[in-house]
Amino acid sequence: MRVTLAQLEAFFWVARLGKVREAAEQLNIAQPTVSLRLRDFEQAVGAAVFERAGRTLRLTPKGTAMLEHAEVILGEVGRMGSGPDRQEIGGTIRFGSSETFAVSGLPDLLRIIAEEHPALRIELSVGPSRGMIDDLHERRLDLAVVVNPTVDARLKIVPLGVQQSTWAASPDFGLPRTIRPADVQHLTILVNSNPSPNFHQTMAWFAGAAIAPHNLSVCNTVPSVVAHLAEAGVGIGIFPNKLIETHVKAGTLVALECSPRIENAYLCVAHRANEAEPAVDVVLETVRRSLAGTDLLEPI
Repeated sequence: MRVTLAQLEAFFWVARLGKVREAAEQLNIAQPTVSLRLRDFEQAVGAAVFERAGRTLRLTPKGTAMLEHAEVILGEVGRMGSGPDRQEIGGTIRFGSSETFAVSGLPDLLRIIAEEHPALRIELSVGPSRGMIDDLHERRLDLAVVVNPTVDARLKIVPLGVQQSTWAASPDFGLPRTIRPADVQHLTILVNSNPSPNFHQTMAWFAGAAIAPHNLSVCNTVPSVVAHLAEAGVGIGIFPNKLIETHVKAGTLVALECSPRIENAYLCVAHRANEAEPAVDVVLETVRRSLAGTDLLEPI
C-alpha cells in the first residue's frame, strides 16, 4: 500500500491539533474519514504513529520522525502552484504573544492578515514566555512572540529587537529620579515568577550591587496587572516601557532612571524548527511588518 497525499494531510493535521475532530474541521471532512486515512497511513508505513494521551493523540517516536517528512512533502506541494491561480494560504495558526506585543503590534498584525489572507485564521493566546515555549513543544501553539528565549535545538528563534524596560513606581513613594539598589531594597518589589525574564532582570539588577531585596512579591499574572498594583502603591517593579506608557502620561506611575542599568530584554519569534509551513512564514513576516511602524523595539 502506498502513502497518499490525503493520508499525509490527515496525519499532519492530527499531529498539529492533537484531535481527530479538530483535524476533520480543518480539512472540512468527516471524522470517520480522518480516522480511516490515519489507519491506512499506519498500514502503509508499517507502524503506529500516534498513541493516546488522555483526550488527545500524541506522536510516537516513529510518528515524530514521519512528521518531518510529511511537513517537507506538504510544504513542497503547497509551493507548486504559482500565479493568480495559486491556492490562498488558509487554515488556523495558533499564535502566542507576550502582552507587550499584544498591546503594540497585534492590532496591525490581525488587520494585515484579514486584508491579505482572509482564509487564514489566528487563534490568539497571551501569556508568559516560558509557558508559550512549553506550548510550542507540546504543539498547542504554532508560533509565539516571546522574551529572552533560551537556545533550543527544537525551535527556530528569530530576534526582533530590544524591548526597553524601566523601573516604575507610584509618585506617592517620593523616590529620587535616579534610583540605586540601596534606595529601594526595603520596598516591596513586584516580580513575575522565576524563571521569567522579569524575575531575572530584577534579581540581576540587585545582584549588580551585591544587594538582595528584602521583600519580593511574586505575581503570577500578566504585566499589566502588576502595573496596576504598582499604580496602587503596593510596590515597585520593572516594566516594559511601552506597557506603562499611558500610566506615565497620566501621572499615576513614574518611570525612574536607574544605576546600574537594567539588562536588555530581547523580543523574538519562536516556532518549531524544520517545519515547512507557508502559513507560519506568513505570520512571521507579518509580525515584522506590524512592528515596523511602532517604537516598541530598538535594534539589536
